[in-house]
Amino acid sequence: MIDGADYASSLGDRGAVHLQKSLYAPAGEAHVHFPDMPTYSRDSLYGILKILQPLDIRIRRKPDQDWTTVFRGFVRSIGRDEQVGSDGRVQRSVTVVGHDCGAAFLMQTLGTIVTWQNKDKPLFQSLGWLSSWLTGKELTQKPHKIGDFLWEVATQSTKSIMEKAAFFFQKQFTVDTGYVIPTQVTSLEGPVWSLLSRYSDAPWNEFFVREGRDDPELVFRPTPWLDVDNNPLSGGKTPLALEIALSDILALSAHRDDAELVNHVWVNSPALAGAEYVQMKDLKEGLVTPDTREQFGDRAPQGLATWLGPTEKSPENAPEGEFPEITAKYKEWITERQAWAVKAGSQVHELERGAVTCKGNPTLRVGEYIHVARGPLLDWNGYCVSVSHDFQPFHRYVTTVEYIRGTQWLNRKKIASSNPWDKERATGT
Repeated sequence: MIDGADYASSLGDRGAVHLQKSLYAPAGEAHVHFPDMPTYSRDSLYGILKILQPLDIRIRRKPDQDWTTVFRGFVRSIGRDEQVGSDGRVQRSVTVVGHDCGAAFLMQTLGTIVTWQNKDKPLFQSLGWLSSWLTGKELTQKPHKIGDFLWEVATQSTKSIMEKAAFFFQKQFTVDTGYVIPTQVTSLEGPVWSLLSRYSDAPWNEFFVREGRDDPELVFRPTPWLDVDNNPLSGGKTPLALEIALSDILALSAHRDDAELVNHVWVNSPALAGAEYVQMKDLKEGLVTPDTREQFGDRAPQGLATWLGPTEKSPENAPEGEFPEITAKYKEWITERQAWAVKAGSQVHELERGAVTCKGNPTLRVGEYIHVARGPLLDWNGYCVSVSHDFQPFHRYVTTVEYIRGTQWLNRKKIASSNPWDKERATGT
């Protein structure tokens, strides 16, 4: 649907829809290709559509199923191609490219030039707006809870863009620890996304947009990864997995490598830049699977930093008498972050990455675990980081899920004495 009008019938038998959403990209993308035909207004869709018109794509596999919204966003590009076919007839087609609501964080930018040009306008959304908002709430020197801060910045900076399209973010925030110091933030320039991404504090947390039932969801939560023993790295309950029936799977690919193997972890904290000795002193060694050092060499992730702090006070604004106590809390914060990274990196070279292509399933979303039951004792899980849908009327509808931290090989090891090759084929696959 575009601006409330249904153009599904315009796809015809030569049309196609391709949707792709990645957990680690700010916005998902849609490509809609269809024959150039007249509409009710006797004009082509190419002549009707406008840039940034609202775009809503819903899919269902069977007539008795409910429609599921798989894309909600903006028209970003419209193209039209005309060519003479082999039969001498002119063939015309239109291609529409859209980005989901995460694109609002890329369209809105922060910068000193924007600030200067809009300094006399009350509704400008720029670095100046951010500074005035912080000052108005007396947060210039006062650390702010990260969840409140990200929600305010995300919704206020994109308010006019979203309201113009009649979209509204639904808040799905569960991170309840961490503070940000606004004086560090106001020096940032570039898309709003760069600010949101940095201060969401990945990889310990996730910040992303995905489709909800009625509106887009803005998700900020602890990363729900499981360790090799199937326990949540961040504590709490084991996340539910969406099962993909083996009868629906069209293709499976999986691989393991040592690209992500680490055996040393060090977490930096910019808030302690003036007190480096606190970071070094008494911190535990971040050794991950130390027995891999001789075989794989010494490997450490680059640029692993936490941009948040554990308390409202930080080494930058702590009174002199409280400095030792505050820095000790920051050291504990870094140690906990390091311990999480050690668990995440443990035996990561034994976890799989891969893809599952199945019959079209609009309920599959990024940020969820998938479960594949492949016969007796061969069930496994994987964490979904990308979902794509390919739809061609009267031809096919398939969904491809890319996953990380898959446990298929680990589970095969557990039943190595039970002939996993034979058990795998006992299901007829």
